[in-house]
Amino acid sequence: MRLSIFLMLLFSVSYTYSQESEIVLDSDTIKFSILRDGQYDGQSLYKFPIQPDIDQSPYTLGGKDIEFVFYGLEDTVSFRHTAYPVAQAFPFKVKSPNHEIDMKVGFHSVTAELSDTYIDEVRSKVVYEIPEVFELANIILGLLDDSFEGANQNTESDYYSEVLKFFGAHRDHEIFNRLNTEGLDEKEIGDIYYDFRDNSYGYVFDESGRIVHGNQYFYLHGYNKDTHKNTFVDLLPLVQDFADKSDFRSFFDKQQDFYSRLASREPEFLKTKDIWQWLENEFPLLKIHAYKIVMSPVIGGSHSTQKFHQRNARKNTLFSECIMFMNASDLKVQERFDSFDEKVASISGNLFTELDHNYINPFTGKYYKEISSAFKDRSQWVTEDKAKFYSSEHSIYQEYITHALYSIWAYDTFSPDVAAKAVAKRVDLNKNRRGFYRFDQFNEMLMALEEEHNDKTIMELLPQIIQWCENID
Repeated sequence: MRLSIFLMLLFSVSYTYSQESEIVLDSDTIKFSILRDGQYDGQSLYKFPIQPDIDQSPYTLGGKDIEFVFYGLEDTVSFRHTAYPVAQAFPFKVKSPNHEIDMKVGFHSVTAELSDTYIDEVRSKVVYEIPEVFELANIILGLLDDSFEGANQNTESDYYSEVLKFFGAHRDHEIFNRLNTEGLDEKEIGDIYYDFRDNSYGYVFDESGRIVHGNQYFYLHGYNKDTHKNTFVDLLPLVQDFADKSDFRSFFDKQQDFYSRLASREPEFLKTKDIWQWLENEFPLLKIHAYKIVMSPVIGGSHSTQKFHQRNARKNTLFSECIMFMNASDLKVQERFDSFDEKVASISGNLFTELDHNYINPFTGKYYKEISSAFKDRSQWVTEDKAKFYSSEHSIYQEYITHALYSIWAYDTFSPDVAAKAVAKRVDLNKNRRGFYRFDQFNEMLMALEEEHNDKTIMELLPQIIQWCENID
């Protein structure tokens, strides 16, 4: 086990190690402080007795100006996060009157660095945008013929036709060979797709036309969070070469009016602020302070969401931002609706069922054992062909409840007729297409439970929801 103070725990990681130090103690008690920006980060002094048979190595979230300070018999030993923003660990020896042990002290990787100026600029706002390098990544993925067919891209629009016309002559570029997914299963293809696409958001073009890191988002999705390794970074030289040879930037510049129109119309289709407020009313212990809707006209139904936190030690505050990657709503929806509200209800469902993961998922840990028990037989909840996409009982539970919560929100937001149509489509999607063949039962239970206990929040009803899952035949 590891020392449990306020620190984040470490399991299997890839760390940068530094030269070993030695600390000599005057007793069998280890004492240390954690400083962030020169101030105590948490309590002023942590101390614990040495237990030779237990790994007591402390770890904390890294940062530019964070350090561990250990207090020895005659001096102090300090460890700073010099490998920021990737993870880093320092081995050292501890000698006390009765023990001599090996320990480590470490810093977890940092996924984003949000400045105070930026936080003040976006707080309480919803930002809609189509970033340049992100669109470049989506165009590359969209040009890959059928390699990412399972990623559900939007290849039916006039915009996509323009993409093919402008970039078609460059489809023999080496980057397409490197992104080839032949022989991979659907899950592996999806991992590469999100890895390449989402991490591109952390990059920008500089004044000379080079693709460089934007110094704000370090890691969004990938195969190694500790070192920030991901497919986009691995292929960045080829991405740059493709952008240069295809004259991507001129294409992007010519599309600015089109992009602006899509971004400006997005609030018409997405009830982002309504969803935000509804979720925080139902989960009052959780707060997100800003949302970003990052779009591409090439994205179809492959949505994802990421959440970032920035702690200010001096002000003792925590800022949370959620980024949602999704399609441009004005292009994606092809089906006909009887009313504008029906269209909004349908499109907003895509957003809702991503954003509410930020509220549902944190409570999974609180009810970890109960969920594990209720969903231990995964075949009772998801068809065999879809089970591979959900690595644990908890991820299956999360999918059930996030989509069922949409039903409650729909009835709270739209007329009964509009809500009924939207919920029927949601049930069909989950039961017949996504493999959650008990979703209709789960959905009916949740709506009935909420109606019976409408004086309680969803957060308060979670134990009863999980208990129903445990007792189902």
